[in-house]
Amino acid sequence: MKTIQLTTSDENLQFKAIKKILQILSEKSSENATPVWISNEILQEISKITRNPDFFEKLKKVITSHSK
Repeated sequence: MKTIQLTTSDENLQFKAIKKILQILSEKSSENATPVWISNEILQEISKITRNPDFFEKLKKVITSHSK
């Protein structure tokens, strides 16, 4: 949820992303699906839905500003 909130403040897009995440978890979870693969699928979908290719940009700026 935090990732989606970092990506967009649009609640409609947040809801759409959550629905897609649940769909991915339901359809693609299996013994062979690794957590890394599933999370990659989820992050790609969040990026598509929100049209935000770098949704960790805000977080990176905060981390960078604190490290100076």
